[in-house]
Amino acid sequence: MKMLSWCAATLLMVLPSALLGKEATSDGWEDVYPFIVVATHVDATGQVAQAELLGTGALPQLEALAIQTVKPLRFVPATINGVATSSLTYVMLRAQKHEDAGKFSLRLHYVSHGPGPAFDAYPHYPKGMIQARTQAQVTIAATVTAAGTYTDIHVVEAETTGGRAGKSFYDATMRAFSQTHVMPEQVDGRPVATHVRIPVSFSLNEIGGSGAYEELRRASDSPRSISPDDRNVPTTFADVPIALDSPLKLVATPP
Repeated sequence: MKMLSWCAATLLMVLPSALLGKEATSDGWEDVYPFIVVATHVDATGQVAQAELLGTGALPQLEALAIQTVKPLRFVPATINGVATSSLTYVMLRAQKHEDAGKFSLRLHYVSHGPGPAFDAYPHYPKGMIQARTQAQVTIAATVTAAGTYTDIHVVEAETTGGRAGKSFYDATMRAFSQTHVMPEQVDGRPVATHVRIPVSFSLNEIGGSGAYEELRRASDSPRSISPDDRNVPTTFADVPIALDSPLKLVATPP
């Protein structure tokens, strides 16, 4: 796992307000969001040939750290008719920060890889759910087409405050993804389709809410088939997008 340190003032210049701490790990490191994404070119041997940090405004130190984290990754290469070939994927890195005596350290580690994330659309928070102080975590499945659009979008799991019905969250999520473009993975220079699962969080705190809220429970109308006895049992969702059939398979990550 790669790491760098700098003074707090410098860190705050690098990390915008969106990169806020969410929760601390057992060793005192705190997750920061959003994730860092690196366009990663993989050669026919499965090694990273080139890596480029997506986005603008990052200090050179952060860009260097991201590239150093991605470079040691090793993949089973993509193939065409059984012959290994080059490919392009997008590696997602989780950032964690740690403060000590007025200085911040930042470390990055691999989370997943797949199509490049979309930045041009995000589901609008349903007004009725704001008034009802209802939050949600919705997981969708979809296909990223070679043209960079989402198709076959459907909700596979959902949690809401107190297990309330979440249809308005589902509608908002599917509407946003149907209007979004994404960067597809490529094999031998040609874009390919990928099936993905993506979690979407609706948090009142992120739109100016405050105070305590009921815990999330399986939504009463969650598409997942469960028994009535399980309907109000708290559950845990993965918080990162997952490519279900990326042409590249990871075989080694950096220490």
